[in-house]
Amino acid sequence: MMSKRRTHRQKQADEGLPFSAVVLGMAGFLFAYLFAEAGLDPQAHPIHWLVAGGGAILGVGAGWLWHWLRNRLA
Repeated sequence: MMSKRRTHRQKQADEGLPFSAVVLGMAGFLFAYLFAEAGLDPQAHPIHWLVAGGGAILGVGAGWLWHWLRNRLA
């Protein structure tokens, strides 16, 4: 029978999205939106949101990767 105690690895899997991923996701959203706002035609407003969403996805991915590498190398 397996023990009912949770291992460290099981605890980490239940924590959800790391804080660094959330922060970098918000920063990526903001920077991508501002970049799109400055560089695109003002009439193409839905494209701004698509670019900002892409920046948020990249930011979350970078934050998750940073968190994973920091924990793996520590």
